Amino acid sequence: MQCTITVGSLHIQGHPLFAFELSKFPAMGRTGTYHVWLTASNGEVVDLTAMVSLHDAFGKPLDEAVPIAGFPDAIPPFEWVPELVGDDALSALLADAATGYR
Repeated sequence: MQCTITVGSLHIQGHPLFAFELSKFPAMGRTGTYHVWLTASNGEVVDLTAMVSLHDAFGKPLDEAVPIAGFPDAIPPFEWVPELVGDDALSALLADAATGYR
């Protein structure tokens, strides 16, 4: 099954954990306030980092964080808000992020 890189926001119980602002793209690369996940061709979300971010925020061991996978409507309290899709979007964010380290 094919997956596509998706960039956007991640909300938990209606509150943004990562809030992407399309009007600030690609400069958001330096803010880190965006989220990246994979979207499968059937619409399932594969999120490798959401739980790591939450474990880190709450001081829990990172090795206990597990990926999230499934159809978005079946994974409360999470809400993925896609804004950009594809490798080019992520590349632009990462390129902008790199300019802050020169």
